Amino acid sequence: MGCGGATSVVSEVPGSSPDGYNTFGVWRIGFTTGAGTTGASSEVYKTEGAAMPTVGNATFTGQLVGVYIDAGGSGSFVESLVSIDANFADRTLDFQTSSTNLLSTNTGLRTPSTQLDLMGMFAYDPGENAFSGVVEAPVAGLTGTGVGALFTDLMPKRLGGTFNTKGGGVEFFNGSFGAGR
Repeated sequence: MGCGGATSVVSEVPGSSPDGYNTFGVWRIGFTTGAGTTGASSEVYKTEGAAMPTVGNATFTGQLVGVYIDAGGSGSFVESLVSIDANFADRTLDFQTSSTNLLSTNTGLRTPSTQLDLMGMFAYDPGENAFSGVVEAPVAGLTGTGVGALFTDLMPKRLGGTFNTKGGGVEFFNGSFGAGR
């Protein structure tokens, strides 16, 4: 949606907590001027680190929204499916995206863009609930970092985070994601 030169995409993942959702989104401002800025956010109630499980596995699925600027400086919004395999004993999260599409801000058309499919591995410290790690789109040659947190009642139910990858020159892909189980 657009407002005063700003364009944004917001998404929600239904959940079972009192807030009901993990809300995440991206925005870009000023791209019609030949320059601009982008941002990403993922918001939901964060579980205290001491309540994090220490055994077991879980698979989280959801969505990703992002902003991609190609090597020529042209920008598009991006949407993908997300799958994250958590190993609570090892405190690792195996992050993958698929079915990636570019969304035209002019026409609203979706164009498959599998070269922007992401992969990464996140980790978190014992008793903490803040994960981080490396994210890459290997086909496109983009690398960067991702951060986030798990959200739980008695068992982990949702997670969310943001990422920022960079290629050569002005090329970059950043965004946010949310997933549930």
